[in-house]
Amino acid sequence: MSEYAGEYEHPGYGKFSITAEDGALVPRFGELRLGLSHRHFDVFDLEWRELSEEMHRFPLTFLTAPEGDVMALTVPFAPLLDPIRFERLPDGRAQDRAFLASLVGTYVMGPIEIVIRLRGGRSLTVATSGSPASELLPRRGLRFGIKGRPGETLEFVLQGEGQVERVLFQPFGVFTPAREK
Repeated sequence: MSEYAGEYEHPGYGKFSITAEDGALVPRFGELRLGLSHRHFDVFDLEWRELSEEMHRFPLTFLTAPEGDVMALTVPFAPLLDPIRFERLPDGRAQDRAFLASLVGTYVMGPIEIVIRLRGGRSLTVATSGSPASELLPRRGLRFGIKGRPGETLEFVLQGEGQVERVLFQPFGVFTPAREK
């Protein structure tokens, strides 16, 4: 259930939050009284009680990326319109300049090096020797997609003290921090 939990946003409708509490998913959308019950697979029934006790049900569908990460949810609030799509917002750490700066460095796998840099204070890039830098797009936790390179992801694994232990660069391999020379 925790994989579905997160903040989702639509430019016109605002934020839609899902939290995992006591083994259940709890939706929050403004001040509405909502409930959520599992229907099947990635589809849940969003239960909405208005001013009366009459309940309205809408199928809330979670959408996943090829890697399995939940990337959005849709809800058909209006029967004659397409479902409204709320995009998943990145975790807070992926937008924190100081935290992102702690991920910057050179990582190695045998003779191959990748370099992670901070760009503009709010985003990371990755580059290999002889190639231009590509922007990292926050996904879930410390997993990032790579702009313009579908199917490739980069995930930071931290040690207990918060230092990077390794970087999982799919589909290429596992990189570790380069030792100081």
